[in-house]
Order: sequence, then structure tokens, then C-alpha cells
Amino acid sequence: MDFPAAYDAAAAGLLLRPYRVADVPSLVTNSNDAETRPFMAGTPAELTTKGLLEWVREIGSQRSPDPDRLSYAVADPATDELLAGVVIHVTRRRDVAELVFWVCADVRDRGVGTRVARASSELCFTRGIHRVELVIRPDDIRSRHLAKAVGFQREAHLREVLPGSGVSFGSNTERQDGELWAHLRTDA
Repeated sequence: MDFPAAYDAAAAGLLLRPYRVADVPSLVTNSNDAETRPFMAGTPAELTTKGLLEWVREIGSQRSPDPDRLSYAVADPATDELLAGVVIHVTRRRDVAELVFWVCADVRDRGVGTRVARASSELCFTRGIHRVELVIRPDDIRSRHLAKAVGFQREAHLREVLPGSGVSFGSNTERQDGELWAHLRTDA
């Protein structure tokens, strides 16, 4: 169940690859975007150039200290322009992966998020994952529509499962509810 450092999702017109130092300006802009920020659970209150540069260098080899947490930059394969980012959290003993992703503001509403979810799910399924999950805040209408379009099914309402934006994981304040959506390898 090894995942590659890069994944050419040609059918989706995307390249999942390691983050690069050249991505940092776009990461700073997009991680602090007013529409994206409220949905970035568990991240620091402000993401700075210095902090994101350190983060990119730390995960530049594509491997985080946790082998079951894979971070990919999502780029246009023709231009290498950063379009989005996705993290795949794998629970190997259950053959389950959770996707967490964001889309750059300048390509929002162009189907990039849908293509990222499809390509990431496809990658998981080709690596032996049986179930791919999304945990979506109930007020995140875009992500709910995207999940339906990709074939995810809403399964449950999870109370206080997500930390709020600007709150580190492990904090007991500002917890957010989430909806559990799942897509199985056996789904049509």
C-alpha cells in the first residue's frame, strides 16, 4: 500500500507532486484567503511565508514524519502551476483514507476541486484502499456538492469532530461539527 511521491492523474488533467519552494507565495496567498480560511480546521491562525517555507522544506521529499499522512501539491501538468493541495490520511489496518484538500482562489468554481477528489480517490483505490472519506463542515456547501458529484455518499453527522480555524489540533475550544461522506472502491 505504498503511495508514490508523484502521481500523474492524466484523465483529470492534474499532477499530484511534492510541494516546492516555488509554491510558497501561492500557499501564503491561498491559505490566508478569506473564503478558504474558515474551512482550514486545525491550522495556525496565520500562515506566513517563513512558516510555509519551513513546512515545504520539511515535507519536500513528499514524506512526512508520519508515513500514513501524505501531502501533495496539485499542479497543472503542462505549466506546473499550483492549483490545489491534498492530504491523504491513511488508516492501513482498515484500508481507509481520509482526504483533506483546498483549491487556489483563482481557479475556484472551475471543477478543480472535483478533479482533485476524483484523482485522489483513484490514487487511493489503486493502492489498495477500500474506503475514501471526507469530513465536511455542514456549512461548506461547495464541498458537499463536490462530494455528491464525485460519488461520495453522506453517512453521518459527527459532533464536534473538527477543530475550528486557527485552533491547533488537541485544543478543546471552537470545535466544529462535520458530516462524514464516503466513497467505496466497489461503488459504481
